Amino acid sequence: MGCPPNTPVLEYIQSLDDDRKRSAAVARLNAFEMAGADASRPNPGAAGLIRWLKSRSVAVGILTRNSRMSVRRALANFDAIRIDDFD
Repeated sequence: MGCPPNTPVLEYIQSLDDDRKRSAAVARLNAFEMAGADASRPNPGAAGLIRWLKSRSVAVGILTRNSRMSVRRALANFDAIRIDDFD
């Protein structure tokens, strides 16, 4: 994608002046994120921890710079956790 080292990818994409290059970079980033989401698996104990926190009325969220679509796809790899489990 041509992103220089030590430059955040989202900021790099936003800095592109050419709309076609920006669109192509976004498409490549989305494909990369979706491939990562497809291959992701929850860490051992993650689902249990989320259920435990929710049972104690602790607000649970996701902090990421990835797309909402890729987060939803990654969460599909959890057996018992859904997007609605997050506040």
